[in-house]
Amino acid sequence: MEEIPGSYVSSVISSQPQSSQALPLSRANFFSQSLPQRLLVAPSNNARSGLGTAASFLAQPGKHFASSCEPLDELLDGGLAYGQMLEISGPPGAPREYLSALFARGAISMKKGVLYIVSQNMTSPSSLRDILADDASLLHYDHIFTMTGLLALLRTLPSYLDEHPSISLIVLESFWFPFQETSSLSRTARANLLAKVKLDLTRLCAERKVAIITTSQLATKLVHADGTPANFETGAKAILVPQLGTTYLQPSKTYRVIIVPETRSSGQLRLLSSPSSNHHGQIVREVPYTMSQGVMTRGS
Repeated sequence: MEEIPGSYVSSVISSQPQSSQALPLSRANFFSQSLPQRLLVAPSNNARSGLGTAASFLAQPGKHFASSCEPLDELLDGGLAYGQMLEISGPPGAPREYLSALFARGAISMKKGVLYIVSQNMTSPSSLRDILADDASLLHYDHIFTMTGLLALLRTLPSYLDEHPSISLIVLESFWFPFQETSSLSRTARANLLAKVKLDLTRLCAERKVAIITTSQLATKLVHADGTPANFETGAKAILVPQLGTTYLQPSKTYRVIIVPETRSSGQLRLLSSPSSNHHGQIVREVPYTMSQGVMTRGS
């Protein structure tokens, strides 16, 4: 068992969130529900059984959030259902945030509330309001920059969703960013932290019937010729993989998509895994895309 370093619990978020509404997770709320000192313990058997319970709340058929982006919706078999998760990864400059904002726009067009959390200020409140002009009052916006803030977010989200039952979609933009603070943790402690995040996200999807979208940067991974993990001395090649790996999302509920640019205006959307697949990181399907005047369409 390892404790979260003192720096994680000494403060939460120093800057005021930017929101036109009641703050999703104010500093007062964070401090009133202080973080427990030990969060890096591997989930107990009872906690793990919650994942099985969560899996029983399968997405309700026919109720999808569509992005209105043909290549992405094609990979998702028409869209994202309630109770499902989507990870969108790509290299710097890839339109990850563009795609997540499209889902937010689609949800608001159906009069569903959206909680949009940013971690790198890649998307500002003003730009979101422009995109979501249909009814910006349904947008709940906040930013989280630290691991402490992220843990507090996950701790307080259930009560916030109880207070705002219209929220059906949660977007966690640049979800990988707060995890940079965990680089000094042991491999076991970091794995336990990711396991807790996985449990929290899975329960949110199951118990609150929300869809969750995360965006992530890609990281370099060294592998042997047969694809097994390697190091700088033994690696035969380097590949790009999502920054947080595959352990923080429940495979049976998650689509994982990578943006693979080939030119400045074209590339491939690659489906790594889906709730119905067992490929565990192997390429499932690719759809070409083109970008023109800020709009993504299906390529040839």
